[in-house]
Formats: sequence, structure tokens, C-alpha cells
Amino acid sequence: MARGTGVPEGRLGPRWPVDEPTPVDGGAPRSEAFQADLAALRRPPVDFWPTASLQSRLVHLVLRQPVQTLTPAQVPLAWSTTVGMRLLLPVAVTTLAGAWADAPIWRWLLIAGLLATSDVASFGQMHQPAMIDRFMALAPAIDRDEDLHELVLLTRLWSRFRIMVPAAGLVALAVLSACALVAPGQLRAVHVGSLAMLATLLYEFGEAVVGSVLHFAPFVLKESHVPHRLSWLSPLDSPPVQEMLHAWGYAITILAASTTAYFVFAVVLLEPDSVTVLLAPVAGFAMVALAVTLGGLVGLRSSVRRIVRHTRDETLQRLQGLLDSYQPRLEDLSPAEWQQLEGLIATYAAVRDAPTSPSGEQTLGRAAGALAIPALGFLLAVLAEVYAERLLEQVLP
Repeated sequence: MARGTGVPEGRLGPRWPVDEPTPVDGGAPRSEAFQADLAALRRPPVDFWPTASLQSRLVHLVLRQPVQTLTPAQVPLAWSTTVGMRLLLPVAVTTLAGAWADAPIWRWLLIAGLLATSDVASFGQMHQPAMIDRFMALAPAIDRDEDLHELVLLTRLWSRFRIMVPAAGLVALAVLSACALVAPGQLRAVHVGSLAMLATLLYEFGEAVVGSVLHFAPFVLKESHVPHRLSWLSPLDSPPVQEMLHAWGYAITILAASTTAYFVFAVVLLEPDSVTVLLAPVAGFAMVALAVTLGGLVGLRSSVRRIVRHTRDETLQRLQGLLDSYQPRLEDLSPAEWQQLEGLIATYAAVRDAPTSPSGEQTLGRAAGALAIPALGFLLAVLAEVYAERLLEQVLP
């Protein structure tokens, strides 16, 4: 490896010769196998994604092509498919119960239509390679080919339909069971079709959360145990690390906004005479969002710290070897060599003291900010429902 210079004069001491550790974009050229695995992570996951999400799978079956490649002419059909999917269970249950007389059909249509519009708008964005790149920004910096290949296999293993559906179904079942325990009488007063619609929304919410966790969490946790090629002086400030942290911050904000939307839909569906009937579904949404937000942030922080510390420790080991080489001849060092040694000591201290993970205040601040969004949304939804009913009572005879 070519010999380089240490740090600039005036910042951490005089210049000193040192074998510089591998930078972010340095090291041996990447093999064709590495590039192929990297491309498999970067491209929209066509091979397995249509089987990972029930909603995407249905659209895929109807249109005979992945949702991320919809043409403008196919958008109306995709929209109709997602609307029909959400209305299927409420319509079937209402028909079996013979409860069409008082069915709040327009509420169901409004919710299904709004969610379908959001789906169609996000199909292309969710599967853009640039979006996946941001979440997996550290992948190109992985040092060994075999480590990247194992991560590709791990990602495909967990993002499967047979894993996604049972996990999301458990989320919906748990929340509905809590509803039955908390407010059984009030729950029986809710229209049976609205309960079916609520179950559909709960499943979707669980699927979105579980899908995010299963797709990215195993990847990040596994990745934290493999070496990376990062900036040697301050690995935490390496562009790949910062890009991934920003992507996860964005994802948490999206989760918070989605949770808020589901809060509002729960209020609209249940038409509560008392807030008690909302406690179980709202608590379910909130607990899942809280667990994913805090667990994701803590897990991400821990993974980043492990990756950064691995790079830092390698750098410190190299610097320590250089420092030890001066020890046998300390008494014979020339003034120039003393300056080099002082610069080396200063650089060692800078690398040792550089931060290795996002601050705890930053992590908690992101969590608090994300969770404040659904809390405010729930409050506004409840107030809107209550005052709308009072206004209608005054206006209508």
C-alpha cells in the first residue's frame, strides 16, 4: 500500500508518514460476484416482493406484472383492485349477517379510496432503486465478497409471503382480541362490516410494520458483524453511514404518518359514543409503532456503533503499531522525528475519541418527534368526530 500523509499541519499536529488505513472507496477492486450481489440489492426486488405483500401480490396477479412497473393506463385498474381488496371482507361479512340496512357504505368507500390512492402513488416510489440504496448505503462498503452474498441470501429468506401473512395476522388478531376484552358491549354495537374493515386495516398496518422489520432488521443486524471500508479518521462521519441514518429517520417519520392515518380511520369506522371503545385499537397501533420506533432506533444505533468501532479499532491497532516502533529509540529521535511522533499521538487520540454512534439525545429526540405525530393525529380525530356529531345534532331535526 502506498504511503500517505497523516493529518494536516495545525489541526492534529505536523504531517507524519503512515500507511493510511483503507478509505471508503479504496481497497482492492470489487469482483464481478460482488457487483452482481450489490446489483441484486439495489434493483427493485422483483423476484420476491410480489409474494411478500398480500396487497402487492393481488395487484401482481390481476395485472400480470410487478407493481413497480405499472404504466399510466394500468393505474385505474390497480386502484380498483386495491379498493376491491379492502371492501371484500366487509361486504362478505355484511352479506352473511344480512346487515345492509344500516351499513355505513360511504365510510368504507372513503377509507378504501383514500388508501388505494396512497397505494398507487407509492407503488413506484417504494420500489425505486434510489430508495433501496439509501437504506442499504453501507452495502457497497462491505469488505469481503462472501459477507455481502450472505446478506443477499438473508434478505431474500425473510421477505417471504409465508412469513409475512402469519406475522401480520397475529398483530390484527391481538388488537381485535384486546378490543373484545376492553369494551365488549360497545364493540358489539359497532356495525359488523366496520369491524371487518377494521380487521383489514389492522392486518395492513401489521403487514407494513412486519414487512419493514423483516426486510431490513435482519440485514442491519447481520451487517453489523462484518468489516466495512469506511473513513479511517472518523468512521461515523463516512457518507454511507450518514446516508443510512438519514434514510432510517425518514422511514420512522413515514411510519408515524401511517400510524396517524390508521388512528383517524379507526375513529371514523367505530363512530364511538365513548372513547373507551377506541382504547384497544389505538393502543394496538400505538404499541406496535412504539416498539418498532424505539426498537428500530436502538437496534440501528447499536449496529452502527459496532460497525464504526470495528473500523476504529483496526485504525487504532495500526496507529499503535507505528507508535510502538518509536519506543526502542526514543532517546535517539531527531527533532523532525519527535514532531512526527507528536502528530501520531495526536491523531491516535483523535481517532480514539471520535464518536462511534449517534448521540442518545438524537435517538430519543427522533423517537419522541415521530411518536408525537400519531398522538396529535389521534387527538384531532377524536375531537373532529365528537364535534361533527354535535354539529349534526344541532343542524338536523
